Amino acid sequence: MIRFQCDYAEGAHPLILEKLIETNLEQTVGYGEDPYCEHARELIRKAAQAPEADVHFLVGGTQTNFTVISAVLRPHQGVLSAGTGHINVHETGAVEATGHKVLALPSDDGKIRACQVRKAYEDHWNDADHEHVVQPGMVYISHPTENGTLYTKEELKSLYDTCRELELPLFLDGARLGYGLMSPASDLTLADVAAYTDVFYIGGTKVGALFGEAVVITNPALKKDFRYLIKQNGGMLAKGRLLGIQFETLFTDGLYFQVADHADRLAMKLKTAFLKKGYPLRYDSYTNQQFPILPNSQLEQLKGQYTFGFWEAVDEAHSAVRFCTSWATKEEAVDALIRDIEEMNTLEIGRAGMEDLAKIGQMEAEIFPDAWSEKALTETWEQKTSVMITARKDGELIGYLIVYLVEGEGEIARIAVKQEKRRQGVAGHMLLELENICEEQKIGRLLLEVRESNLDAISFYKDKGFTEDGLRKAYYTDPKEDAVLMSRELGR
Repeated sequence: MIRFQCDYAEGAHPLILEKLIETNLEQTVGYGEDPYCEHARELIRKAAQAPEADVHFLVGGTQTNFTVISAVLRPHQGVLSAGTGHINVHETGAVEATGHKVLALPSDDGKIRACQVRKAYEDHWNDADHEHVVQPGMVYISHPTENGTLYTKEELKSLYDTCRELELPLFLDGARLGYGLMSPASDLTLADVAAYTDVFYIGGTKVGALFGEAVVITNPALKKDFRYLIKQNGGMLAKGRLLGIQFETLFTDGLYFQVADHADRLAMKLKTAFLKKGYPLRYDSYTNQQFPILPNSQLEQLKGQYTFGFWEAVDEAHSAVRFCTSWATKEEAVDALIRDIEEMNTLEIGRAGMEDLAKIGQMEAEIFPDAWSEKALTETWEQKTSVMITARKDGELIGYLIVYLVEGEGEIARIAVKQEKRRQGVAGHMLLELENICEEQKIGRLLLEVRESNLDAISFYKDKGFTEDGLRKAYYTDPKEDAVLMSRELGR
């Protein structure tokens, strides 16, 4: 199994492990006051061109976020964030647990704009009852965002200028900062991030370290007593040198930026492969996170060899998923995935639309002696109790299934696949989609009839869990023939 579901599945860069082993038996002072932490601070200040910045080391991203936010805010204040922001959707209410509300702003791409911050601020202060409402006290963003999108230098500067004007400290979550900075679409540098935020952090956990995040505070007003708050929030590691050694290694000879560039480069290969195959992207990401939209049937084909993250349902037949590369992703793993993407059966299963009925009518006439007319198909499509499922390959309609769902039972009236497309799993995928629909509508049993002479179909249905229940004499005409009655209990 090759894992693309996150960028923290591996341990740490070998150079970090070597340094940890090399220094393992050294004795140093604790709590981040050792020479390794101090040297790491110097290297980070130099890389960020922020010689006066305070640098602190914490263990993980969620801990870092709620420690910084609770340090900045007064008890009656909340933090403005994109609705999709990590603190709002993926930290189990950690910020709220400190007594501060996340004030979510709408965002489809994961970013928030200066105009949104200004509006939220003005809406609060223009409310006659503002003293009864949580006051915006700071702004939280991430780079890259949860959706893999990037802030431009102009956007970040505009946000920062607005925040300064409104006296709202700007905090940038940099859990994946390396991947953002090394993106081929980024015009930001680490020095820009330091110049246009009040506090940010450099993520280590997802960018080559075993664990650890480096908080960089550039606003003097936020520096006082920050170590007290690290300790109070459980973030002051007694063996602090373990964090210092890791960041010292990452910021020696540009290692942090090299490993991030590696992940981005491989992600761009994946992006190109998805687009070449014709899959749209939920977000136009130029970072290590890619969000292709794939037919659900094709996702099943990939799950046998790869893990990836479900993002959201786009419609009944398609889902947006997330593939992540990391500092440790092997090029041969990406190449294997690309080969499987290129060779993947481009079968799409979905619901029939009115525009499909003419084509279904043509297939009816080609396949069945008792073909339904287009009028009959239209009347069936319009019935509330009927469902029509279609199968397409490379955009061409090659199969369909018609079922009636009534009072807990589903009666399959038609299932057909073009002659040249049979024995390729098309009917099976349509039945799988029918099972999903039946589960949603609490249908417990499927019924169907099949010609007694159609041994291939009978065998197929038996393979799919159907059993023979008897015969219906002279059910079919033209030619006259008995029907085998079959059924399948669902959920067993």
